Amino acid sequence: MATRVRWVDQVRALAMILIVLGHSLGQTGGEGGTVYNWLCLFHVPLCVVLSGFLFSPRNTLSDGKRYVKKVLLHEYVPYLIWGAISIVVYLVLMCRNNSAIKMGGGYAIGLLYGNGSLGRSSTSSGLMVWNSPMWYLPFIVATEILACAISKLLNKISSKVVLLLAVCVGMLSYYLLRLHSLFMELETVIYLFPFFVFGFLLKDIDFLKHRCNPVVGIMLVFAGSVLGKFNGAPGYLSDTYNNYLLFLVSASCICIGIISLVQYADIKCSTVEYIGKNTLAILVAHKFPIMFCSIILSSVLHISIENEAVSFIAGTVVAAISIAGCLIVERIMERICPVLIGKSTNS
Repeated sequence: MATRVRWVDQVRALAMILIVLGHSLGQTGGEGGTVYNWLCLFHVPLCVVLSGFLFSPRNTLSDGKRYVKKVLLHEYVPYLIWGAISIVVYLVLMCRNNSAIKMGGGYAIGLLYGNGSLGRSSTSSGLMVWNSPMWYLPFIVATEILACAISKLLNKISSKVVLLLAVCVGMLSYYLLRLHSLFMELETVIYLFPFFVFGFLLKDIDFLKHRCNPVVGIMLVFAGSVLGKFNGAPGYLSDTYNNYLLFLVSASCICIGIISLVQYADIKCSTVEYIGKNTLAILVAHKFPIMFCSIILSSVLHISIENEAVSFIAGTVVAAISIAGCLIVERIMERICPVLIGKSTNS
């Protein structure tokens, strides 16, 4: 079994906590607020950078096949299972509009097609509304398979050159082709692939061999936040990044700053590390605790949150409840059906 790196689990946990917090704020009146917009600048790229950092090129066809099989088993199969569960839960408890149409196969199409923006418009939430955060799983599956396919390129050509190529392809696709709503989030794969290569590059140059000066980390986070504020918050479901190149630079600065600060602090916290080891369980299930909490706030307690500070407090509490609930589910599933959370009986 590979040795786990503590700071990787810590950063992974932080990224997942911030994603859940962002979704919680969206349900408690904080969508579009200062904190919400700041989180959107980097929380998804941070996850992608970590995936790139952990990726190891596959040099042979047999190694590549084993890797793809592992990715499908540990990420895509849970996506399909939890997607089906989510559709049932949504239809029974949440769906109020056009349920007959969606029960006719629309949601199943959304699940198999694997793109969170499919069917989204000004009047419709799309075909993955039953659990829209799960768009990340088909996206990361496609990203990792693409990385596996170009492993030899990563070995034979400088990672810096591959990063430059990824940026150029992303810019071409964003500004000229305007790719949108492709199978398995392939357009998002192209737009965010520079972060994956960037993460691989950090490992390639041994970026974190020595602890970074925390002042430098803070300056990077600040600089990236200022650039991001100037550019505006990106929309990952809609693949809107405003000035795409500026988005890449600002998000990269914040990601490097946060990684550097976490690695420098090296705080030992078993709870945080446990979250970092079980992010998939949180990703696939956190929407429903958030939705239930928001229903309680609005329908049962008749609370309408309009103040941003109050919304942040409420969102933080809802996020904490959601994460705790997901971890409880994770412990149960690990014992009775580990495949549901991307684990096998051998892991």
